[in-house]
Amino acid sequence: MSPEQAHLIDVDRAFFIGDAADRAALEADPMFTSLPIYRDGRVTFFADSEDPPVGAALSQSTILSLPYAIDQVL
Repeated sequence: MSPEQAHLIDVDRAFFIGDAADRAALEADPMFTSLPIYRDGRVTFFADSEDPPVGAALSQSTILSLPYAIDQVL
C-alpha cells in the first residue's frame, strides 16, 4: 500500500511484521502516526529477526511455528 492510501486503513487493529528498523521507519512517518489506529494504540508490531521472532513464526507458519507464536503472544 502506498503512503497516499494510508487513510484507507480503517480497521480495529493492525499487525505489522518486521525488524526494529521497519518499526522505527513507520513510527517516524507523520502520515502513519496520524492514523487513528496508531494514535489509539491499536497497532501491534511482531519482530521478524529479533527475539522473540514471533513475526517469522507467523509469516512462515508451520505446524511447529504456530504454537510457538501463540505462546509468545498470549
